[in-house]
Amino acid sequence: MCFVRALPVSGRSGTQAPLLPAAKAAPTRDHHGHEAGGTGLAGWGACVPAGKALPTIEYLSITLYTLSVMNSNASRAPMKDGYEIPRGRMVEKLREHYKIADERVLDVMNRLPRHLFVPEALKSQAYKDNALPISAGQTISQPFIVARMTELLELAGRERVLEVGAGTGYQSAILASLGRKVFAIERLDVLAKEALQKLRMLGYQNVSVRTADGTNGWQVYAPFDAILVAAGGPDVPKPLLDQLEVGGKLVIPIGNDQRTQTLVRVVRTEKGFERQNFGPCAFVPLIGEHGWKDQNLEQ
Repeated sequence: MCFVRALPVSGRSGTQAPLLPAAKAAPTRDHHGHEAGGTGLAGWGACVPAGKALPTIEYLSITLYTLSVMNSNASRAPMKDGYEIPRGRMVEKLREHYKIADERVLDVMNRLPRHLFVPEALKSQAYKDNALPISAGQTISQPFIVARMTELLELAGRERVLEVGAGTGYQSAILASLGRKVFAIERLDVLAKEALQKLRMLGYQNVSVRTADGTNGWQVYAPFDAILVAAGGPDVPKPLLDQLEVGGKLVIPIGNDQRTQTLVRVVRTEKGFERQNFGPCAFVPLIGEHGWKDQNLEQ
């Protein structure tokens, strides 16, 4: 079985009704002293009406794109978009066959429109139990591995989450529905733009997306209560360990073979780090200063 990292595709903007309701609230600060609402584009609405152009944004190579904070307070009912039946079957397989036990994860995946994260020609396959090709020669991950990695973080709704490899924004949306704030890093600027577009279109306002080397983490917002790495590296990058809060969990595929890895969860304790293995997997390489180097990638 092959599990691969999700990466994004372009999508039309301004015509999709938001998954979550728009809302604005006074900024709050967490126990680290960080403002929950983020910066930059704070206060943007959940969607843009049909026929209206999105605001112009200048994207730089290392740029922070921010949506003001709002956790998932939407109805728990599945979206009425014509995909309720295949999405429900996907979730039922996650529950019964793969034994995903976190009902909060299953509930979010039962509401999130995965078909919006795949090419138009593949929408009919969006809820099948496999990865799918998207733009830039990349893929959107198999639903099982998305659910499994999310479940291993054991999010309760208060967490500040770092995501390395934002890609399509599908995993980002799930994390944003379950945690308090998501800080997502994508190595490729074009993918960061696409992820932001989809997250904004669906009404997610508690996600910040940055173009940078994810293996360095995001020090200015550290420490994080949870870290998810959606690419396979030779080992856990030290900056990510340093930026993990005591009691926090980090989920990452690691291994010496770039084509197959072991899914690992690292828990930080007062005395150090504890590792647990959760079986074989296969992801795209984690490229960066503390991962694989471009010139070392297998052909």
